[in-house]
Amino acid sequence: MKKIYTLIAAALLATGAAAQNPTAYFMEGSTFRSQFNPAFAPLRGYVNIPVIGGMNINVGGNLAVDNILFSRDGKLVTLCSACYHVLKRVNNDIRTDETIRDRVNRYRADEAPYIGDTEVLHYLEVLRDEVGFAELSKKVVKPLTGRKIGAYYGCLLLRPSKELQFDDPENPHILEDFIRAIGAEPVVYGQRNECCGGYVTVENPGYAKSRAELILDNAASQGAECLITACPLCMYNLNKAGSLPVYYFTELLAEALGLKEGEA
Repeated sequence: MKKIYTLIAAALLATGAAAQNPTAYFMEGSTFRSQFNPAFAPLRGYVNIPVIGGMNINVGGNLAVDNILFSRDGKLVTLCSACYHVLKRVNNDIRTDETIRDRVNRYRADEAPYIGDTEVLHYLEVLRDEVGFAELSKKVVKPLTGRKIGAYYGCLLLRPSKELQFDDPENPHILEDFIRAIGAEPVVYGQRNECCGGYVTVENPGYAKSRAELILDNAASQGAECLITACPLCMYNLNKAGSLPVYYFTELLAEALGLKEGEA
């Protein structure tokens, strides 16, 4: 059986800065380009600093791409939408683009080349495809009956859909299925898969706030009492706007399973 490596990926959220500006991936010379794909970084002396972008320091360090992605013939599970987005797209590039794969492996100088055989999963995919929402619902001891919860997807779980293959980018339902599994009522609203402003909040917090308020107002107008999300940055932006409570999906999962803080 393949090993499942669980990555608590909120600590790696900074990689999502480039993901919030996907155009940068296709721009020669973009300082954020290598945050999508390490093959675009110079072969020596390079590192990315969140928000600032690329700087010539050192591509190595105590948290290299090797430590995260190159567990051969295994599964890597993340709780974070931004990390999932970046890791899965990088892995896909290594698997499908011979030039990128060759450059990455020449830099790594490992005896066994990496060919993109790690399976990158979001924890929601594990719940859906490996545990099963029907089975999850059987484990619920404190169903969230009567609670009307809006699912907020944001940008990074769903697009580009051909690469991520996570859910229908226009009409997703995995979070709604999760909400039903924990005993609550999902509320569908138009802004659930639109951008919250992302890292724009660093440079233009007013714009990010206006985006978050639009999302929250739309959800409330359809009857949502709170929102759940799978992205730490989305949660930050939405909570900062503050008109509805916003929870990480794992918080409500723990509540439904009857877990208290500090219990595993």
